[in-house]
Order: sequence, then C-alpha cells, then structure tokens
Amino acid sequence: GFDRVGIFKDILNVVSDSGLNVQEATARKSGQGECKIHLLVDITGLEQLLHLMGVLKKVKDVYDVYRVN
Repeated sequence: GFDRVGIFKDILNVVSDSGLNVQEATARKSGQGECKIHLLVDITGLEQLLHLMGVLKKVKDVYDVYRVN
C-alpha cells in the first residue's frame, strides 16, 4: 500500500472488526511512498479468507492484498 500515517492501524482495525485474531503483524517501507504489511491471521476457511481480503482491499491506500503460502 501507500505509506501514510494510520494505514497499519486501519488494516488491523479491519481484521479486528471482522472478528479475527492476528497472530503476527509486521510493517516496513518498501520504496518511495510504499509500505508492505504482513499479517498472520487465524482463518477457518476459504470463505472467511476471501471476505477478509475483500474488506482489506477497500482500506484507503491499500492497492494489493494476497495470500502467501
């Protein structure tokens, strides 16, 4: 996403508002004006994963959401 004050908080709030638990979260700058945020979230199934990915994509300044195996 685009690096801005509050993006990490906004993303964590979306996960929390979805009723999910974050086991691990890291954020780092990855270029000019960009950041990468990695989350390890307790997910019970594909439907829950797809829902979370959908709501994360709606967060202001988030431009990509994907699952890492």
